Amino acid sequence: MLHLPIFLTLAAGDGVGSDLYIYLALAISVLMFGAATALALAWAFRNGQLENFHRGATSIFDPDEPVGEVTDRFPTARRDSHTEQ
Repeated sequence: MLHLPIFLTLAAGDGVGSDLYIYLALAISVLMFGAATALALAWAFRNGQLENFHRGATSIFDPDEPVGEVTDRFPTARRDSHTEQ
């Protein structure tokens, strides 16, 4: 006989309150995700991550790749002579 943990047994059952456990798990997950988001935003404010967007946006550029100049390109498709007719 397969023994499942109590929360799986109750959630998988056909009882009247089985949906309650699913909604409860969903609500707890949403609250935990919201709390993690709030903590991440608070950390960003404390450490100055949101103070100067322009400096952060241009930090990836250097003299070899100036701002506003395209230096990367996708290769063009090559046409094979034996596939054309």
